[in-house]
This record gives sequence, structure tokens and C-alpha cells, in this order.
Amino acid sequence: MLEDAVTALIDHDDHHGYLDNLGNLAPVDVYLGRTNTILNRQEIRARTSETRRLLHRQTAA
Repeated sequence: MLEDAVTALIDHDDHHGYLDNLGNLAPVDVYLGRTNTILNRQEIRARTSETRRLLHRQTAA
């Protein structure tokens, strides 16, 4: 029972625990080499969000 709880905690931390010292990435993503893919997606989302914000301001004015 305790072993199952510890295993579940470790699994959660590895897959859902985003760490500041890993660039807010989950350890499993760094381990599997997905860092660049994820950072590129985050950059695209940020640019898309900014573009939408600017378009909204233009249409609201």
C-alpha cells in the first residue's frame, strides 16, 4: 500500500511536476528530449496570443 502511494507520487512528479530549474518542464519531457519541441510550442502560443490581443484591440477601438 505504501509502495503504491510512493510509486503514484513519483509518477505524478515525473509527468506533471513542472520544475523551475528545468525551465518549467516536467522531468520526463527533459529525459525524453522533448525540451525544444515544448519550448517552440510555448513560443508559438505566446506569439499567437499577442497577435490575437493586438487584433482585438484594433477591432475594439
